[in-house]
Amino acid sequence: MSGYAAKGLKKRITVGVLALAGALLVAGPSSGQQPPPGGMMPHMKGPPCLNGGEMRRAVGGGRAKPLGAIMRRIGGGQIVRAKLCRRPGGLVYLVDVLKGARVEHLVIDARSGRIMMRR
Repeated sequence: MSGYAAKGLKKRITVGVLALAGALLVAGPSSGQQPPPGGMMPHMKGPPCLNGGEMRRAVGGGRAKPLGAIMRRIGGGQIVRAKLCRRPGGLVYLVDVLKGARVEHLVIDARSGRIMMRR
């Protein structure tokens, strides 16, 4: 295969992977169940999550850093989904980030901005 043909194939594969990832993100969970209001993302098990008003109060009260500031510091990516959730030691952000053609699942300490888990 010539270099030109290989580049075209690589581009088509990349576009196909991105289209599939987008379709899967739009489709949501396959079980047909919706997460409860203020609840967790379907693929993330753990503590209950805050609603919009609770999130604003947590950030305004200093219990959590703004997610945008944390993401700029750790290298960004496109945020696909994010929740601020309670855990015994404090608040954590559960964030799905699109980096290239891959979605990373992050658990970030909301007060310090430290990544606690990445998969």
